[in-house]
Amino acid sequence: MKRVFPIFAGILLLAFAAGCTRSFHMSRFPKIPAPEWQYSRKDLQARGSIDSGYHGNLNVKWEDSFGGSTIGPLTMGGGQVIVPISREKVQFYDVATGKHSGRIKTKGNAQAGVIIIDSLAYFAGGYKYNYFECLNLHTLGVSWKVPIKDVTGSPIIIEDRVFLASTTGNIECRNRLNGEIIWQKQATSRSPAGPSSDDETVFFPLDDGNLIGLDMKTGEKKFETALGEPLMSKVAVGEYVFVSGSEGSFCAVDKKTGEIVWKRRFDWPIWTAPAVDEHMVYFGDNGGYLHALDKLEGRTIWEFKSDGIILASPIVVGNYLLFASLDRYLYCIDKRTGLLNTKHRTKHEIRFSPISDGESIYIATHGGIIQCLGD
Repeated sequence: MKRVFPIFAGILLLAFAAGCTRSFHMSRFPKIPAPEWQYSRKDLQARGSIDSGYHGNLNVKWEDSFGGSTIGPLTMGGGQVIVPISREKVQFYDVATGKHSGRIKTKGNAQAGVIIIDSLAYFAGGYKYNYFECLNLHTLGVSWKVPIKDVTGSPIIIEDRVFLASTTGNIECRNRLNGEIIWQKQATSRSPAGPSSDDETVFFPLDDGNLIGLDMKTGEKKFETALGEPLMSKVAVGEYVFVSGSEGSFCAVDKKTGEIVWKRRFDWPIWTAPAVDEHMVYFGDNGGYLHALDKLEGRTIWEFKSDGIILASPIVVGNYLLFASLDRYLYCIDKRTGLLNTKHRTKHEIRFSPISDGESIYIATHGGIIQCLGD
């Protein structure tokens, strides 16, 4: 009997190790879903609204746990929910079932998130490693990899181009299929949140208080607007460019000329990117307030008060606005009235925005829990 326990324990350890080291591979022949709404034209934090049949419930449809803490924004692609976590790992979960599909190991935390287009995954390795990589998820072979010092914010991909920024103030547009530079610019400061875009212009908010608009195809500067305080979150693009200021200002800027159309001042710092729908623009602040403004005039339509700082940007799904507060609740608000529809308590705070496919809401807590919520 003395020999049985070590053998049995060894088998368990091997099985555990095999489960923990299982790599994510994308099958070659399934019908690959089209890129989800976060990446169809805009980036994941510009928070454009999505048509939806979602009815505003936050029932748990599935959940799982992972070792480590969330280190970057959740994304979706290839039928997967993708969670960058500490310890230099990225976890994959089947959108429909929540089954853990595997993981990939990265050099450096993928703190800017992971974008999947077709079968290619794009991500940056952070401090010490300093690279941006395109990984083939069929073979797990590197399609291309380039040295870039500490990519900031979340890069975006539009058609065959990837746009990104780094801590050096360098701004780049690269061919997403081979990594070659299309154009490159040096900004006056760094862009902590990275780019957002419409059909013609890519916008970079800078931490020296300037917002720059560059021609998407050529990189030619269209405007540079001084907004007077550090810009730490992504902009959202609708009729105007909507910009949060880290000292409490909120602006609408003409997206062709850079002129300030209207500007508001609030009592608390604003660290969230806005969300925009057909009538309003929404954002949260460090006082726990979620604000809804008329997007053309900037007047307040309603406010909702949570009990914690709002760091995660809100999203619009159908008739509802969803946002997380550090009070450990995910809130579902009627976007027209600002009234609470329902809220969902989590064991740990949610530091990155929820995402949605129009039917379900996906969140990951800092304590290592991923959940799918819905009707």
